[in-house]
Amino acid sequence: MNTAFRLFIAVFFLSINVYAQHESEQEHEDIKEGKFNASEMIMHHVSDAHEIHFVGEDSDGSSIAIYLPIILKTNEGWDFFSSSNFYHNLVSHEDEHGNLHKYYQYKNYILFHEHIYYADQHEGIVLEHGHAINDQPIDLSITKNIAGVFFAIFLLFLLLRATVKGYKKNKGHAPKGVQAVLEPLILFVRDDMVMPAFGYDKVRAEKFMPFLLSTFFFIWTA
Repeated sequence: MNTAFRLFIAVFFLSINVYAQHESEQEHEDIKEGKFNASEMIMHHVSDAHEIHFVGEDSDGSSIAIYLPIILKTNEGWDFFSSSNFYHNLVSHEDEHGNLHKYYQYKNYILFHEHIYYADQHEGIVLEHGHAINDQPIDLSITKNIAGVFFAIFLLFLLLRATVKGYKKNKGHAPKGVQAVLEPLILFVRDDMVMPAFGYDKVRAEKFMPFLLSTFFFIWTA
């Protein structure tokens, strides 16, 4: 298999892993207040969440963020609201071992490590070995990663649409604008990835070209 094509496959699966990642469970207590932790800050921003956070603290209302929609299928039906209702209502919970856990609560829902649960009537959150064991609604919310995928698809649509228009308008002439930028990449995918992978069988390669080009440019855009 062509080296470039192997690299393409590796990038493809790596990108799937990056987009599928969720915020990992915290096993230890937060560091003492006031001490900067670069690793914690970075993971907070790259992990999946129900908001796109830029700066500031949610709990005191000083944050600058895009709050994404919460979409829940519950026992009583559908429920829709903004994630800002969670992030502006921070609650602290001390377990039987004296460990302090923080989560967000809105109505009868709890947001704990970016997972949504039903609030227990008596304790709010019920923990077992640091993990919530409350019942959960069906969560169909638009998270940060999903919003990023939608944005990449929309941007890709605009870029490829402009490229197609460029080919029609500049037929027989040198490429211009977006077409001139993307054409070398299109030829690279066709000549150095797809054609060698199909043994330079043009008929077979052309059947898969639309799919492979879409996949390549989606990863590149994302």
